[in-house]
Amino acid sequence: MGIIIKAVVILILLTMCIVIQSYSCPSKRKSLEVLVYQRKPDNFDSTMEVAACCCEYEGQYLFLKKASGRLWESSWSLPAGKVESNETSLQAVVREIFEETGVELDSDPLENIGSLYIRYPHLDFVFHIFRSVFSTCPQITLSDEHQEFQWIALNDALQLSLIPGGKEAIIYFKEAIEK
Repeated sequence: MGIIIKAVVILILLTMCIVIQSYSCPSKRKSLEVLVYQRKPDNFDSTMEVAACCCEYEGQYLFLKKASGRLWESSWSLPAGKVESNETSLQAVVREIFEETGVELDSDPLENIGSLYIRYPHLDFVFHIFRSVFSTCPQITLSDEHQEFQWIALNDALQLSLIPGGKEAIIYFKEAIEK
């Protein structure tokens, strides 16, 4: 009986934690261990929330490359940003997409995909993921936070130099929309 309980506990733990991944920071050449969870882990002390949008046009997704001098410079990510204290994650994603790309989203057709719990060595945060499907390709005007953008298939995006936790977020999103 004890072996069965241990096996069940191990299975539960494996489903809670998507990955433990080590990343190298290109600008500082340091390694960073990142844990990404689908369920809130014990002792998770979120100090902030981030909202991201998977912007889709004809099966391609918008990815932004961080500008030089920025955190995770030259790394790729979904358009995303910090949720301010006076706003919901939905309000934050609409604001952030506009600030980073110049694209105005309507909050009504945004699909809430879910949230991930991300743990960096000295920071826990909740990562909310939304989806917006465009019928026409939007005009992108990048802010100074980014140096480049591209529309790319999710499988191809996994080959990009992504920010820590980016690969796991893409996999989570991909699995969610395929259900």
